[in-house]
Amino acid sequence: MNLNPNTLALELSNALAATGENYTAEVVDLDIYGTSCEITKHSSGRKLHLTPVDGNLLDMVLFDETGNTIASGTLFDKAVADITPEELSHLVTICL
Repeated sequence: MNLNPNTLALELSNALAATGENYTAEVVDLDIYGTSCEITKHSSGRKLHLTPVDGNLLDMVLFDETGNTIASGTLFDKAVADITPEELSHLVTICL
């Protein structure tokens, strides 16, 4: 999977559109933390940030409606290399 935030947002947006639900995937600047792909679902106040870090790692942070972190995790290089946008979109739908 390509970890460029712009490509990641586009690929995830396309995969999430296939679910029939109303998701938005956009690129956001997190200042010192870099650029991230922020995913939201129309009926949910939660936000999921997917941020490429340190080469082929992908940090995932889930925020509640008030901006508090409620879950976080990292996909390591082997998982990132093997996961497809469709598989990642499945993880997104579980979180949101």
